[in-house]
Amino acid sequence: MKAGNRRFNLNKILGTSGKHTAPAHMKHDADERDSSFSLPSIREMKNMKGGKHSSGAVFGKLISAAAALRNYFISVNWPLLLFAVLCSVYGCLMIASTGVTSLTVQIIGIVLGITAYFFIAMFDISHLAVFWKIVMALGVAVLLSVLVFGRTAGGNAGWVAIHIGPLDIGFQPGEVVKIFMIITLSKQLDIIGEDITRFKGVLMATIHFGIYAAALVFSKDDGMLLTYIILFVAMMFAAGVKLRYLAFGAGALVLATPLLWNYLLDYYQKMRILVVLDPTLDLDGKGYHAYISKIAIGNGGLTGMGYGNGAVTQFSKPGNLPAKHTDFIFSVICEEMGYIGAAVAVGLLLAIIVICYIVAAKVRHDRFSYLLTVGVATMLAFQTFLNIGMCMGVVPVIGLTLPFFSNGGSSVLTMFISIGMVASVGAHVRPRTLSDIYK
Repeated sequence: MKAGNRRFNLNKILGTSGKHTAPAHMKHDADERDSSFSLPSIREMKNMKGGKHSSGAVFGKLISAAAALRNYFISVNWPLLLFAVLCSVYGCLMIASTGVTSLTVQIIGIVLGITAYFFIAMFDISHLAVFWKIVMALGVAVLLSVLVFGRTAGGNAGWVAIHIGPLDIGFQPGEVVKIFMIITLSKQLDIIGEDITRFKGVLMATIHFGIYAAALVFSKDDGMLLTYIILFVAMMFAAGVKLRYLAFGAGALVLATPLLWNYLLDYYQKMRILVVLDPTLDLDGKGYHAYISKIAIGNGGLTGMGYGNGAVTQFSKPGNLPAKHTDFIFSVICEEMGYIGAAVAVGLLLAIIVICYIVAAKVRHDRFSYLLTVGVATMLAFQTFLNIGMCMGVVPVIGLTLPFFSNGGSSVLTMFISIGMVASVGAHVRPRTLSDIYK
């Protein structure tokens, strides 16, 4: 271990043997992964009880264990967690202001999310990626679970409801499985390597994405498909795909637009797009959400109408803001806290996104870790700006939450898990230095 390197490695804590050899395409450069202090193994702990070690040796092991735990907490990306918690607390305050729902599920989701953040940061996420085919199969199964346990919520049919005794647990599989695709696509692109510049590599990655896309369509969550497409394009670009392949894909999509419009899109899907251009086309239907949302944003002005005093967000029907605690929480912030409060919310989310991209830049030499971190950062960035665009009426309303702010236990838990993966990368992949490059 190099001097000054105080990174945390859970493998040694668990007593994992270093004799296991992964397949060649799954190996990482040993110099790119940090070594650290280790806790006593189970066998050593048993020997301590039997008196095989002196009291000094036992004390030394305890000191090493304490040092390992200390180094772990030092290596945790605290700014990333801090900004996420601030977003979640801000979100809880605004959800409470709407008075629509209890905060119990949201708080449970936040607590579980913070716990998951520390737990995931403790492990080297690349070890999970070794089983990427199993992870992918599980992700597709979760998407298709809508066919058995599905329900419609807020006009979106892509929800799953599971009844466990008195509890009614609901979540959106498409929201959760984004993490699955980020992990598996990162590993697939890592395996493809430099072949991503060739047609065969592009085809393999496209088939990978196509499996998720098909499962989304079958699971009736086609609105989420746009997010998956953006994730795929961003990760392909980061992997080094030739621009001509992306241009070819964009051109094919443009040429297929008339076919998609006339034969594949339902009436309600077309109206979601048309009301962006003219909300008055369907004010009582698909245009209503965006129309009322823009009124709420305009009411707020610079300083807002005051917490709990929103003219649109507080009143009952008619004239209230639909989904104000979920998809349109940003409109509530604008009306009650004003543009200043909205700027604070956007600033907190931007801080999280920037930190993720900074971590990605530091681990660029580790292909899998770099692609995974770019995927998480892109997911957060796209979902943030798309949700804000929905509230402002400049993009179709497709049911995307505002990360960390919108109500939903599964949504906030998913967000904490995603940044936990970024923290794992930052804790286990050592940034490359000039001495590493020229040694």
